[in-house]
Amino acid sequence: MVNLKNLTVALIIALAYEALLKLTHIFQAAITCNFSPAFYNIMPILFFLTHAAIIYFLYRYYQVKFV
Repeated sequence: MVNLKNLTVALIIALAYEALLKLTHIFQAAITCNFSPAFYNIMPILFFLTHAAIIYFLYRYYQVKFV
């Protein structure tokens, strides 16, 4: 029998990873088109914030332990 909690956590991780990939493609396109050099400063902060938000969400609502 499939555990619904584990399936939901796996789905959330997959969707978050997909969103990160989409953001990466958008920012790479913006950087190569030379829209703004500020993207070089924003990208690491964005990656850190999204990873922190995903980990906090999984820990807070699903009690997933990161050991």
